[in-house]
Amino acid sequence: MGKIKALEISTDQTTLTLKPVEPTDTLQLKPFWTQVARETTHTMRHPHEVFQNPAEMFETVRKVYQDPKTLWLGLFASETLVGFGSFHFPFKNHPWYQHLGTFELALLKSFWGMGLGRVLLETIESYAHKRGILKLEARVRADNFRALTLYEKLGYQIEGIRRSVAHIDCQYKDEVLIGKFL
Repeated sequence: MGKIKALEISTDQTTLTLKPVEPTDTLQLKPFWTQVARETTHTMRHPHEVFQNPAEMFETVRKVYQDPKTLWLGLFASETLVGFGSFHFPFKNHPWYQHLGTFELALLKSFWGMGLGRVLLETIESYAHKRGILKLEARVRADNFRALTLYEKLGYQIEGIRRSVAHIDCQYKDEVLIGKFL
């Protein structure tokens, strides 16, 4: 069972391509994550993040691309990465957790509100389900209302709160653990 096939997605503004991130896309990752970090504090990325050098990043992407238990999805406008979704097994070799997967999503701010987060997550859910995953989880900043609204619409429930786990702009922020049985 391979990775997903590329999909064309049309919005009012443009046509996008959703496909697995391939080693040839490696140079798109740093500018994407740098811009995401400038636009929002709702991800684990920050403006002063140090990235792997291009050769190391290429090797990371190659390994992810070849790993059937991991998926990095890219949403591309022409050749530019504008959205990212990932899926992985958090405990690949532990027998008690083989039913569990985790995900993360990020979009450039100019692509918010177009239904693209839903497309990314539904693609991840389908991929995970085909691999025998029964439950998906994610950590979400508690003040990321847009994301939490989307996840709730798709059937995710808040399962726990991690209090004051991030210190951003002189304020402590909570995270919520969300989950859904597929």
